[in-house]
Amino acid sequence: MLIFLNENLAVESNSFSENDIRNLDDLLMLHSKLLHYVAASKKTVHLISQNFLGKISNRSQETLKTISTQSDNLSSLISATRLYVEIKNKASIGLTIEKNDESFKWICDLQYAVSWLSQPSKIIGEHIGDVDTFQVASKYFAISKKLDPKMQRFIAEMSGGCGNAPVVLTQRIKDGVAPILCIIDSDKISPDHNGSPSISKCHDIVEQMKGISYFHQMEERELENIIPIPLLIHGTLSLPASKDRDTILDSIAILKSIYEDDESTHIYKYIDLKNGTCKSWVAAKGIEKYYANITIKSKCPCKIDCEGYFSPPLFESVRQKVTEFIENSSEKILRDISVESVSKSWIDLGAIVYSVALSNKIRTM
Repeated sequence: MLIFLNENLAVESNSFSENDIRNLDDLLMLHSKLLHYVAASKKTVHLISQNFLGKISNRSQETLKTISTQSDNLSSLISATRLYVEIKNKASIGLTIEKNDESFKWICDLQYAVSWLSQPSKIIGEHIGDVDTFQVASKYFAISKKLDPKMQRFIAEMSGGCGNAPVVLTQRIKDGVAPILCIIDSDKISPDHNGSPSISKCHDIVEQMKGISYFHQMEERELENIIPIPLLIHGTLSLPASKDRDTILDSIAILKSIYEDDESTHIYKYIDLKNGTCKSWVAAKGIEKYYANITIKSKCPCKIDCEGYFSPPLFESVRQKVTEFIENSSEKILRDISVESVSKSWIDLGAIVYSVALSNKIRTM
């Protein structure tokens, strides 16, 4: 998590108690231990270093030097980071939240920050494999924004399904020791479907309990629906040549055609990419109007009289191969996959995960 030190920490140094100074020392330690990314302007770093000379540890002074060397990148980092923490020297501030369409900022005092930032950020997905995919979205985002994709550190956790997400989220906020990011699928099967009841529960939990916590719901039915088509292709091509691989590539070609027509159908976000979406299922759910402009693509074995698949099923291993492909690919390969060819949802997911997982990668001592 990016932790921005407000200049008033230095300006109001005379009012610091011994406990405040200890908290400042501890906060700077988060940077030197690579848990988070502590940042400040060169002016703020200089003032803190001078005004707390002999009061904070030598290690903290060395950490301030490291922060100063990174200050030139601060403005671009803040503009790219969707979520961050700002620290001010006001004992009564506790926690306040400022948010707009572009950013989400937690403003807190030293004591609150040290408590909530004492461990690496925790990212909760429905399954551990989901968090792996979150991380590769973050890597793609970083590369597309010319940021360092290696500056990430977090603890992955799974809820075991969207229904359990409110329980896990509640407990982690009660713990209050690390920034929390919880992400779940919408489970929506059409644009006007309500989706998972856990979505409103998680929003309420974050709003009512307060803390350095954030809940992100995907508009798409499942995580698979936001993985860019070019990455599905690359991931599949990393499989050994076989008839199964050819079948998957044929299926992806069909999905690509649906995706490219999405402006008129508005349905790609909600098709079942794992099991396939067939005429019988669509009829049973009463959502035929969304498939009126999509033709049957292949046979479906669900019923004798089923007219066939609108979208064919993809094997479960495809997403895993996409994740492995990005994890093992050079930055150049990913850079060649243009931002225009991926969805806004994929970029937004990567931006949020990168923001929460952001960590310094340079040890001070």
